[in-house]
Amino acid sequence: GQDASDVFVTPANNRLYLITTNNTAGEELYIFDIANSTTPLELSSLNIGSGGHSVVVKDNYAYLATSDNSSELMIIDIQDPTSLAVNAIYNAPSSSDAYDVVVAGNYAYLATSNNPGGTPEIYILDVSDPLVPSLVGSYNVGADVYGLFYRDDLLYLATSENNAELQILDVSNKAVPSSLGGYNTPGGEEGREIVIDENEVAYLLTDNDPGSDAEFFVLDVTNPASISVLSSTDIGKGGRALFVIDEYAFVGTEAAGNQVQIFDVSDPADPQEVNSWDISALVNGIFVQEDTLYMATSDNTEELQIWSQVAGGTVGYQVQGSYESSVFGPVSNFNLIKWSEAVPSGTDLRVQIKTAPDASGSPGAWSETWCGPEGEDADETDYFTDASGGIIHPDHVGDNWIKYKLTLTSDGTITPSLEDITVNYKP
Repeated sequence: GQDASDVFVTPANNRLYLITTNNTAGEELYIFDIANSTTPLELSSLNIGSGGHSVVVKDNYAYLATSDNSSELMIIDIQDPTSLAVNAIYNAPSSSDAYDVVVAGNYAYLATSNNPGGTPEIYILDVSDPLVPSLVGSYNVGADVYGLFYRDDLLYLATSENNAELQILDVSNKAVPSSLGGYNTPGGEEGREIVIDENEVAYLLTDNDPGSDAEFFVLDVTNPASISVLSSTDIGKGGRALFVIDEYAFVGTEAAGNQVQIFDVSDPADPQEVNSWDISALVNGIFVQEDTLYMATSDNTEELQIWSQVAGGTVGYQVQGSYESSVFGPVSNFNLIKWSEAVPSGTDLRVQIKTAPDASGSPGAWSETWCGPEGEDADETDYFTDASGGIIHPDHVGDNWIKYKLTLTSDGTITPSLEDITVNYKP
C-alpha cells in the first residue's frame, strides 16, 4: 500500500531500481530486470526499515536517501541482486530526513530537510570505498533541500528558501563548499527538482504557486552570480518529478488530469507542451531511456508504470506485456487460484503458473511450461481467465513451490491491473 518515491535505470545491464515510502509489512527497495520493458521481471527486494526518498546507482552500488534518522544514507552492494543487504550507512548529525543523493566520481552528495540551529543540510562524503563512506565537507543552507544536480564541480540545489529556491555551490574544494549565487522565483513556492543540461541551462520545478504563477522555470546559469530567466510556465499545480533528455522535459505534477506533462524545450525561451495525460495518481519519480518512460507513482496497484514511444513527446501504455512473480513456498496441495483485477474495456489479463517440488528447502525442477487449468500438457496455450477462481490441475499435486505469470494486453491508452492474487492450498 506504500507509494513509490523514485526510480532509476541502468541501461548497461537492463536493471531498474524502485524505492518506496516506508512499508511496515515488507520491502521498500525493488530491483527489476527490464531487458524487455514490456515484461519487467522482479529480481529481488529489500526491507530497509524506513521510507526511501531517492535512489541512484553507480558501479556496483545503490545509494539511498532515506527517512531513517540513524541512516540517512544507505549503500547497498547490488552485484548479486538476489542477495541484498544494507552494507554501509552514513548517519547525519541531525534527526532530519534525507531527500536526495547524487554520486559523481568518488563523492556522494546528500541533501536533507532543514536542520534548525545551524546543522548542515548538505553533506559531501568520500565513497571511493563505498563500504566505508567518510564525511569530507558540509554546508548549512538553512532550508529544506529537496533536489540536487551535480555538474563540473558545481552543485545545484532546489530548496525551500523563499528567497533562493535555486542555489549553486562551488564544491571544487570538497571540505569547504562555497555559495556562488542563486535564483529567487517570483512567487512563494519551494524549489523541488533541478536539472542542468550541457549548455548550462537549468530547469527548476517548484511546488504550487498560490498566485497561479509559474512552477516550471528555464534559467540561464552560465553566470551563477547573475542568473537570468529564459522562460517560465504555469503547469497548473505543484511539480513533483523532472527528467530532461534531448529536447524534451518530462514533468510530474499534482495537477488533476495532467499528472504527467511533456514539453519540447528545443527553444528554452519558449517551451511548448506537446502532450499530457491523466494517470489518476501522483508521479514522484521519472526516468526516461530511449523511447521508454519509467515512473514511480502513488498508485497502490501500479507503483511502477512503464510507458512506451515517448520519443517526440508521444506516449502510451505497452500494448502487450507480461510479469513473472517471485517464488512462494514451501506448502503443499495447491488447489485453487483467484485474484482481484481491474480490466477496462479493450484490455485483458490472463494468468499461468509453474510449480516445483521441494528440494531441501528450495524449489526443485519447475514445470516445463507455463500452465493453465489444463495442467502440464506440453504447450503454453491455456490460461486461467476467471478471476473468481480456477481449479489447479492435479498435475501439480505433490509440488511445494509456485510462481505465477501475468499476460496483459491493452489498446495503448489504458491498462489492466492486478490488485491481489491468492493461491489456496491444503496443509
